[in-house]
Amino acid sequence: MSAVLGLALFSPFLTLPTPALGEPVMIEQAIVQARRRGSCLSLRCNDAEWRLASAIELHGRATDWRSTAPSLPGQRHWVRLSAPARAREHRDNYSNRWRIGTLYGIQVLRDGPVQLGVEFGAGYRLAPRSDDGIGQAGPVFRGSIDFGRQFGERARLSQHVLFETGNGQSFVKQSLGLDIDLWPAWTLETDYVIRHRTYGASGSETAESWLGIRRRF
Repeated sequence: MSAVLGLALFSPFLTLPTPALGEPVMIEQAIVQARRRGSCLSLRCNDAEWRLASAIELHGRATDWRSTAPSLPGQRHWVRLSAPARAREHRDNYSNRWRIGTLYGIQVLRDGPVQLGVEFGAGYRLAPRSDDGIGQAGPVFRGSIDFGRQFGERARLSQHVLFETGNGQSFVKQSLGLDIDLWPAWTLETDYVIRHRTYGASGSETAESWLGIRRRF
């Protein structure tokens, strides 16, 4: 009787229909559901998933809970994002203490064991002999070629060719390297660099090499 009396007193404040008298099971279910609603302090109450399931069955199609949940003022909408593929081409404008100019590059090969990239552009050299390049200030044409080849999981061969020309001079730098993974944190590195400068009919050439073991921490 106490349960029936409580439902009769508080039935105007509940959204549930009052069960018929003499049905203890229905009365008990109504009391449990009323307690759940009374103690719900979140935006989704305990019986929200049952309403969602009923709506899905009614419309006959699968529905995402983000699209069926009620929206609140100031609430952000869900947006499905997709990661686009990396572009093969890139453009760059640069300026430093030695040069200013523009650069265009393209990755010809990048997804297999062989990688090939090309860059070229025009600029103006401000300071001669400050970096790899010609020994006179003025307009220049500059570019590079990068080649890489992976051998299995441990060895990689890389070659970088840099060139710059302008004012009757030219500069070429070739770098050849071979890296071999000995252990997970140890790598055997070899580098061989050749620099060639041309001044009119004459020129000069220098070479240097390096061999060492590098440990990664």
